[in-house]
Amino acid sequence: MRSKGSGKRSRALRGREVNNGRGRAARRKTVLSTQKVRRVKRWSHPYTFLKSIGFSFVKFSVFGMILGMVSLFFIYSYQYFMEAPFLELREVDIRCHDQNLAGWVRQICQFPKRTTVVAIDIERLKREIEKNPWVRCAVVERRFPHTLRVEVEKHQPIAFVVVKPKLYLMSDQGVLFKEVSKDEGLDLPVVTGLFDDTYQISGGDTEQEKDLRTVLTMIKIMNGWSKQWSVERLSEIHARGRGRFSLYFDHLRAEVRLNTGNLRLQLKRLSQVVDYLASKGVLDTVKRIDLQGPGGAVVSFKSPFPPTRRG
Repeated sequence: MRSKGSGKRSRALRGREVNNGRGRAARRKTVLSTQKVRRVKRWSHPYTFLKSIGFSFVKFSVFGMILGMVSLFFIYSYQYFMEAPFLELREVDIRCHDQNLAGWVRQICQFPKRTTVVAIDIERLKREIEKNPWVRCAVVERRFPHTLRVEVEKHQPIAFVVVKPKLYLMSDQGVLFKEVSKDEGLDLPVVTGLFDDTYQISGGDTEQEKDLRTVLTMIKIMNGWSKQWSVERLSEIHARGRGRFSLYFDHLRAEVRLNTGNLRLQLKRLSQVVDYLASKGVLDTVKRIDLQGPGGAVVSFKSPFPPTRRG
């Protein structure tokens, strides 16, 4: 059993602990109530403001100085290479199959002494060369350290094309690249009936442009054909519209009609028909040979078919 004295002491201890807890809580509230949150202003003092501006100015100044030094380095380097003796132009390598055109290009490529390969504006030189109507394309390259290479491809004319009232040269790519002058001195077939008074590329879908491509194909086929029906013996190709054409040869008085069908087959039929008519001795009386039909050829004569002589 507990004594009365011990009970009193325990109760006194519990009371003292309660009082101590209450005292600590009261003191904590007092401290919290007296505390104040102080916000530090960004520019609370003029010295701090000036210090921040000065630091930013220093940063931008250093950056600007570095950028300026790099720019000066590149400018100096560019100027140095533009005038460097070890890059001086010593040779112009012109590659062109036509000697006359190559001589003209060589005149264009005349540069002052001590010109370096880097100093040459190759794009400007390329445009200058391609202004010549005979030049199909030009390639200008630097070959370090001392060489400039110029490759020029010339238009290959294959026919005259009438664009009333003018006459143009057509290349093997189907391009009308130059108006014919009096001193051309070329012997080529003439293409008529395609254009009245204008020629303008519109995408390749017009009837005239389709016929122009057919003419180009026809000439290319005849280039590899027999000597009798080669392009050298062809005088004129007349476009009659809707894919129909008339051919005239210097050794045949008759008109030859064909279409955009199988051109090789039609030319083969032409050779067979002409050989047959020549064997019969009536070739000079033929007015027209029409090869457009699917079954063969239709021959028209200038006069009634001459009677066969009997022995």
